[in-house]
Amino acid sequence: DLFTYLMPNPAHSQVLVSSSYGLQSIQIFTIGGVLLEQHSANGISTTLDVANLSKGIYIVRIVTPSGSAVKRLIVNIKKKNKI
Repeated sequence: DLFTYLMPNPAHSQVLVSSSYGLQSIQIFTIGGVLLEQHSANGISTTLDVANLSKGIYIVRIVTPSGSAVKRLIVNIKKKNKI
């Protein structure tokens, strides 16, 4: 899987995407295959803001110079503390 990682997973507001082969682009799809977000990336890691995504399961396509990998991302809503 090209040594690609999504951390943390499940995520609440941000997710770190990394690959030891380097990153070129990252796409986030609904489980039904609808493209929601597309990001260009350089280096071996980047942080994505997923706070705007609804709670659920998403498909993340990570493109590297050596190929692409597909990962499942779970987004949970962070509970607010009651006062």
